Amino acid sequence: MQLHWQDSLLKSIYRCLQIYIRTHSSICGFEAGIDKKWREAPQFYWLYTSIIAIGAGIILLPNAPLISISLWSQRIDGTLLPVVLVCMMHIINNAEVMGKHTNKKLGNIVGWGTIAVLVILSW
Repeated sequence: MQLHWQDSLLKSIYRCLQIYIRTHSSICGFEAGIDKKWREAPQFYWLYTSIIAIGAGIILLPNAPLISISLWSQRIDGTLLPVVLVCMMHIINNAEVMGKHTNKKLGNIVGWGTIAVLVILSW
């Protein structure tokens, strides 16, 4: 029984979920991280648990059109990715947030070029 692609997919979803929640927590100002205890970061864990429960609930619906759900999920992700990347580029270039670790000229060229390609591909 091979589960290679399913295992990779689950790991990717898990990592994306962590990035999303960490970004949200930094914007909203609450503690975040799997390394924290439930008492140290309750908002993070409630958000994390809710997202997993909602996703699992949708997938476990009887006779759910899983292929259609997957395709729509990918369409939404592809549409939102450029928006998220633009926000990330603004954060990366903010010296107040990143300190001495802001993007250099080459990083900006690669980053904005990638965003431009993704915007074109999203149309």
